Amino acid sequence: MNFTFQRNPQRLLDLCGFSAIRDRQEEKAFLAKARTLDNAAFRPLLLVVGGFIDQILGNSYAVSARCPNDLRERHDIWFREHYEGRRMRELAAFYAAKGQPIRLIGHSWGGDAVVNDPAVRAHFLEEASDVLMYFTDMLLHYHVTPEELSRAYVEKHRRNMGRDFSEEYRQRYED
Repeated sequence: MNFTFQRNPQRLLDLCGFSAIRDRQEEKAFLAKARTLDNAAFRPLLLVVGGFIDQILGNSYAVSARCPNDLRERHDIWFREHYEGRRMRELAAFYAAKGQPIRLIGHSWGGDAVVNDPAVRAHFLEEASDVLMYFTDMLLHYHVTPEELSRAYVEKHRRNMGRDFSEEYRQRYED
């Protein structure tokens, strides 16, 4: 999750006594406080859903600057990443329970841009190269052999193929 950009409606943050949210714990506390607000405090939900790598590039958050003022004044605009399905469903259910209409804006900025936009692709490859350089330096520092890494990789792949990721993540984020 990217907390560099404002993911939550500033008006509701103000009503709940919060400034910018910096991490998941603060966001959880804000959402708990927002649930206690009177129904009249809410406007129709406008949920902007980011695509692949938007959390890095912030493309979905750029929509906010382009939203007309009257749209911002009439809606609570929230931003979430495509992989936050459960959180988006909870947010939509919360607004539905408050009797507010729900509007979704989704897009595929990101993954397709890595393939189709030369500037985004160049930036992506530069960042991937940084990660690869760091990883390689670490392996060399600890004298890891190609055979050791290969065995560990194959074993980890075997373990992952038997895991139930949905159940693991559901349990992790329920608290």
